[in-house]
Amino acid sequence: MGFAEDGEIVSQDAIDEYLLLFTKPLAPQHLRAIAALFAPDEVDFDEPAYSGFQAFTLPEEVEPSDGTRGGIILAWRSNLLRVTTMHKGEFSITAEITSLKDAKTCAVTSVYGPQEIADKERFLLELAEVGALMQLPWLINGDFSLVRDPSEKSNGRVNRRMMNKFRHTINSMALQDMPLPGRSFTWSNGQEEPILARLDQVLFNPQWDDLYPISDLAALSTNISDHCPLLVTCSSARPRLFRFRFENFWTKLPGFMDMVQQAWAVPVSSLDPLRILDAKLTAIAKALRSWGQRKQSQFALLFQIANESVLYSIARISQILHLVIGPMGQAMDATSETLIPIQELVRKTTEKLEANFSKIGTKIHRFPRGLRFVSKHDRYIAPSFVALGPYHHGLPQLQEVEEVKHAAAHYFCMQSGNSIEEVHGKILSVVGEARGCYAEDAVSGFSHSEFAAMMFLDGCFLLWYIHDFMYAESALFSNRAVLSTGPCMLRDIFMLENQLPWLVLEILMTFTDIPMWQFIVSTASTFDTGWIQITRLPENELKRYRPPHLLGFLRYYLIGNMPPTPRVPSAFIRKFALASGAIELAEIGVKLTASNKRWFADMSVQKGYLAGELSLTPLFLNDYTASWLVNMAGLEACTSTGWPSDGYNISCSYLSLIAMLMDKEEDVHELRAKHLVRSFFSNQEMLDLFKGLACHLRLGCSYIVILEKIDEYKCERHVRIVLHKFFYHNFKIIVALLSVASVLVGIFKTLLSLNQN
Repeated sequence: MGFAEDGEIVSQDAIDEYLLLFTKPLAPQHLRAIAALFAPDEVDFDEPAYSGFQAFTLPEEVEPSDGTRGGIILAWRSNLLRVTTMHKGEFSITAEITSLKDAKTCAVTSVYGPQEIADKERFLLELAEVGALMQLPWLINGDFSLVRDPSEKSNGRVNRRMMNKFRHTINSMALQDMPLPGRSFTWSNGQEEPILARLDQVLFNPQWDDLYPISDLAALSTNISDHCPLLVTCSSARPRLFRFRFENFWTKLPGFMDMVQQAWAVPVSSLDPLRILDAKLTAIAKALRSWGQRKQSQFALLFQIANESVLYSIARISQILHLVIGPMGQAMDATSETLIPIQELVRKTTEKLEANFSKIGTKIHRFPRGLRFVSKHDRYIAPSFVALGPYHHGLPQLQEVEEVKHAAAHYFCMQSGNSIEEVHGKILSVVGEARGCYAEDAVSGFSHSEFAAMMFLDGCFLLWYIHDFMYAESALFSNRAVLSTGPCMLRDIFMLENQLPWLVLEILMTFTDIPMWQFIVSTASTFDTGWIQITRLPENELKRYRPPHLLGFLRYYLIGNMPPTPRVPSAFIRKFALASGAIELAEIGVKLTASNKRWFADMSVQKGYLAGELSLTPLFLNDYTASWLVNMAGLEACTSTGWPSDGYNISCSYLSLIAMLMDKEEDVHELRAKHLVRSFFSNQEMLDLFKGLACHLRLGCSYIVILEKIDEYKCERHVRIVLHKFFYHNFKIIVALLSVASVLVGIFKTLLSLNQN
């Protein structure tokens, strides 16, 4: 870390000499190279010292290195800055720096993060201790050996526990990251297929931002070190920003094109095309600004004259009306006249909302805004492979599959024995009703024929995907839409915003047999944790049901057979503690078991004489089943009409209960041990998913009933809970004592029998 005065230039020779330090351990003589970074270009590196750097003293400003790793050196010019060491820790040096020019004072911490996990935790603790005492404008820089986000490492493999601790440390000290434009990573392992990461960071607190409102971070190049050198420049000057605003009406005014041509024709002394373009655009903006101001002043004068004329005319008309109409004219109520169109507007808007609400069960809703934060980068909300319906139609990243839709329509019609025109004509006959299933703003840009073509292609694609998923008859389609997409398709087709109206699918299924109910049963079995597939609804009942869309069909199969839950007054929820983790329940004697009920999202509490039992449906969680849960919760949030009555809040109750049991990572491990949750996700990933989702879900009746029963269990069994906690925490000791006691009894009996003999 070094400091230079504003306007000084760091020479390339000085930078190269400094970078050589990274190839070997630091030594006192290397200070000459550091000094040269901030010295004039003519510095002779063979000189024993440089006169501007008498302030170097190794014991105070150097953190020794360990071989070629570690080591921190702080360099400054004593004629510009006064530096006092505030704190020297195991992994950092913090110095108070005062400018001799303007007496401004700040603090700078230089760090070198360790590699071992245990050392990293001590490192973060050291930073937090420094931050707790910091009152000055503060800048932190160096190699942290940590990342704040998986995107800061090229392969995405990070220690999420340490990443979250690093984030928490930064947030607790209200630190901000100084952006690094033009470069995503600052370190490379130098392999043929390198791993890249942004290990070098520059952080600052709000006081630093107030002191130096303009702080920029730039990356320098090197072919010696595996780290990218960073250069921070800062200034306390607050530049005045001139904003240029182009007015559309300017193009209609006389003289506009002449002024633009004159400004464009101004010669520019440069050979760089981009610099020429920038200079010409700047000249045009400057000319337009002054030209517009002149026109604006002319318009202001004309407007004032016109305003005076209008006001004079209104006054004359008012006098004439007063003389002609007399007192009768004064009795007119202008307010009532203005209320008539407002009343009509309110009435029509209300009727429109009520008409839309009457179709709430068949509408295809947008994902609720209150739950959007659950999915990072909209992973569980927006499709990543195929767009079905108008909400995501036309997105550039989804265009690859549009050709496959045409092939699917060809295979579908060929399988049915009907022409494409005949099948498309059937869709065209219901296009008006199908449009009504979507939000108006989403379909307003489509004509009837365009919307019908979209429904035809999307419907054929979805049904042929289901057909090929079950039978795998088309090699081309299987490769492009099933095998090569992995779980993306199973995630996309069950997204709330990616649904097709059931009436479209129903019409298409009249042309050929599609194994729809078998597909739903097969995909829903992914939730099952055992080897035996559970039949949640009989085939005949599933075939009679007419869902709003495919997601609604999946949800009905999972929980359609569930018995109703009694209504619970909303005031009850305030009586219960909302957090009882899996381990806490085990401590008080509530055993967690897997439910054997046919319906999904089952949950119940049973009280035995000595202990209780909480039974719930086991869950297998992967990327697309997590998406199904999130979107079923979104569907219930959009279609529920009462609270806390379950109605459509069954999945929300189940998710809320799982989230309650996951109070910390140890609780997730406990649920895995009880075979209630199986997943490829890590404990932290599952904890983040369920906690993030449940915080914004409405609590359904089933969940409130569980809370009530757990609360009753706690109130009625104080003594048994205390005893159970004692045995739970001391079980191993008790077993050991009993084992010792049994051995002693055996020895005593043996001695007694020998004595009798």
